[in-house]
Amino acid sequence: MLKTIKEMLPGEALDSLVAKTVFGFRKIKVRQLKTKPTRRFAFKARWVSIWVDDNNTQLDLPKFSTDVIMAHHIIDSVNISVVMKKTVKGKYSTKFGKFSTIQADSMPESVCKAALIAFYEEEQEDKENQA
Repeated sequence: MLKTIKEMLPGEALDSLVAKTVFGFRKIKVRQLKTKPTRRFAFKARWVSIWVDDNNTQLDLPKFSTDVIMAHHIIDSVNISVVMKKTVKGKYSTKFGKFSTIQADSMPESVCKAALIAFYEEEQEDKENQA
C-alpha cells in the first residue's frame, strides 16, 4: 500500500483516496431524473455517482492533490504535528508526526501522500498493538 501511495500521481485517484481516508467522504450512486421533451413528456432516469460527507451533503470532489488551499485544509484537519520543507532539489518534503517523510514535486501532492501514509502507518501500528 505504501508503494502504491508513493507512486500515485496528483489527480482524481489521489483526491478520491484522501477524501475517503482522511475526511470520510463516500461516493454513492443515485438516480437522477431528467425530462426529455416529447409529445407525451416522458421522464428518464440514469444512475450517477456523487460524493457526500458525513451529513450526506452532496459535494464536488475537492482537488486535494493540486490545490494549495485544500492541502492546508488537510493539515488543519489532521490533529498531529506537521513538518514541511522545500528540499535543495526543489521537491517538497512533508512529515506528519512520527510517520514516514514523503517527498513530491508539489506541496499539495506531498501533503496528500504524507497524510495517507500517516493514516496507513497508524492503522498498522494499532493492529500490531492489538495482537
